[in-house]
Amino acid sequence: MKTSRYFVLGVILTLVWTVATLATVKAQQDALYTQFFSNQLILNPAYAGSRDCISATMLYRNQWTGFPGAPVTQTLSLHTPVLKGSSGAGLTLQHDKIGITDNSIVSGAYAYRIDLGKARLAFGLQGEMRMQQINWAKAHPLEPVDQSYSYTRRSLVLPNVGTGIYLDAEHYSLGLSIPRLLETEMKYASPAQSSQHLAQLRRHFYLSGGLALRVSESIIFKPQVLLKYVAHAPLQADINLGVVFKDKVWVGTTWRTHDSMDFFMQYTIHSRLRLGYAFDYALTPINNYSNGSHELMLSLDLGKNRNGFSHPRYF
Repeated sequence: MKTSRYFVLGVILTLVWTVATLATVKAQQDALYTQFFSNQLILNPAYAGSRDCISATMLYRNQWTGFPGAPVTQTLSLHTPVLKGSSGAGLTLQHDKIGITDNSIVSGAYAYRIDLGKARLAFGLQGEMRMQQINWAKAHPLEPVDQSYSYTRRSLVLPNVGTGIYLDAEHYSLGLSIPRLLETEMKYASPAQSSQHLAQLRRHFYLSGGLALRVSESIIFKPQVLLKYVAHAPLQADINLGVVFKDKVWVGTTWRTHDSMDFFMQYTIHSRLRLGYAFDYALTPINNYSNGSHELMLSLDLGKNRNGFSHPRYF
């Protein structure tokens, strides 16, 4: 329908304008994922239910191996269509350990989906609860500690909300999201300094897009990009080029600006079961002290497909 085409074009132009606006600003408190394209629910609540079946994805990431206190992240995401496919719901559990801090995050997502004929547009909302712990005893200070501050384990509970939009069709996808809207101060109360805070959660913006271009009967070319913005840091882009062979083997490389060159491979064991591995080679001085980053992914689709695109799904 003509109206649907104009509507989709309007959404795309709006997203492009948004990125152009954000590009002048300066990234990352959130965990990094090289295989972000295999679990976009982590970044965008509007992705919930988009695979037209019950879909579960597990990710394990060991960043900068060999570097003391380097980030280690585990994530489990589950999402499914609800209300006869007109909506989607999802749940994400995440544990992220960096140095002396531990973050445990539980988030729930809801997406309302609009059928545009050959594409679908979804609007998503997210609620999140983050528990952050900091264990000062593991800091091993070189100088005697300040006796006015208790160097023990301290915890914070930080609620938040987020939103996003997601447009997908059989051969392309486009999304814009702000997973956390509230910029909460991380205050660790102590008897001596009840108002002390160490940092502040920053609002992150994500813009993602991808294409699935059939080159031949057995080869599909899949370029994808993820732009990440947060105040006071450079705009970062993950530019991914991948090739899918016979809907079974997916290999590719990603250039993460200001950070690394990444390589990944995924294998479809069954039409509903995928296993993936990614390796990041740092392009920064930290490469002198680490052995790269490793990431494992396992994805499982369950149940019958609802009305929508048939498997294999490319996004």
